[in-house]
Amino acid sequence: MADTFESRLLLRQQESGSNSGNWGSLLNESVATIASAFGYGNEVLGSDADATITVANDGSSIDAARATFVKITSSATLSATRTITFAPLTLNQVKTIENSTTGGQSLIIKQGSGATVTIANGATKVVYFDGAGSGAAVTDALSGLELSAGLVTTSAIADDAVTAAKIADNAVDIARLNVSDGSAGQSLTTNGSGTLSFATIGGAFNDFAIKTANYTAVSKDQLIVNSSSAVTITLPASPSAGNVVFIKNAGTGTVTVARNGSNINSTADDGELAADAAASLVYVDATIGWEEL
Repeated sequence: MADTFESRLLLRQQESGSNSGNWGSLLNESVATIASAFGYGNEVLGSDADATITVANDGSSIDAARATFVKITSSATLSATRTITFAPLTLNQVKTIENSTTGGQSLIIKQGSGATVTIANGATKVVYFDGAGSGAAVTDALSGLELSAGLVTTSAIADDAVTAAKIADNAVDIARLNVSDGSAGQSLTTNGSGTLSFATIGGAFNDFAIKTANYTAVSKDQLIVNSSSAVTITLPASPSAGNVVFIKNAGTGTVTVARNGSNINSTADDGELAADAAASLVYVDATIGWEEL
C-alpha cells in the first residue's frame, strides 16, 4: 500500500514501514503544508476566461490555493462572469474567498456538478467544498447567518440593507426599513404598521407668507396680505376638523375671505377684513364651518 493523501488539506499519509530514511523530511513537509493552510493565498487569473484552481496533491507543494483565505485577482480585465473550479473533486475544506478581479465581474465558485456560489466583484464569502467527487458542491457557509445573544437575527445581510432583522432587547422590528435616503431636512416616520419612510415634518403652523394677490390657502397657513388693491384669500377646499388658517390685512385694500363651499361662523357668507384687521379661522364641522377666533 502506497502513501495516500487525505481529502481536506491533501496531507501525505505515509504507508507503514515505507519511506525509510525519509520520514523526518516527509513529516516536515506535512507540517509546512498544515501551516500554509492557515495562511493567505493569492490566485491570479491570467486570462479573461473560466479557470481551474488545483490544490497540489503531492504532500509538499506550498501553493496559494491551499490557504484558508484565498484572494482571486486577475492580470486580465474580465468581460463577463467567470467560473472558477476548485480541484481536486475530493477536496473537503472551508475557505474564505475574495473576488478582487478587475472588470467588475462576479465569480462563480464551483467544484463538481453540484451547487455553486457566486461572489460579486469586491465581495468576500466563506464557502465550503463537500469533496463529493463528480457531484461535489460548493455552499455559502454564512447564507443563514444568525448572531444570537439577543443582538441581530437575519437570514441575509447584503450591501447596506438589513432584511428580516430584529433588535431583541427592545423588540424594535426594522424588517420594513426599506427606504431611500430621503431629502435634506426630512425625518423618518412610521405609518403605525411597521413601515418606515422619510417625510417633511412641519411645526404647528407654516412660516408667515406675504401675499399681494389672490391666493388659495392651505391648513396651517399664516398669511400677511399687503396690497393697496382688493385681494381674495380662498379658504381650503374639503377641510378637516382642526384645520387652521391665520390672515392679517397689512395693506389698505380690502381682503375678501372666500368660504370655498364651507360656512364661516355658521353662515354661507364670505368674510371680509378691513385694513389692519386679522382673523384666526379654525374649521369645526359642516354646520359651523370655519369659526373665527
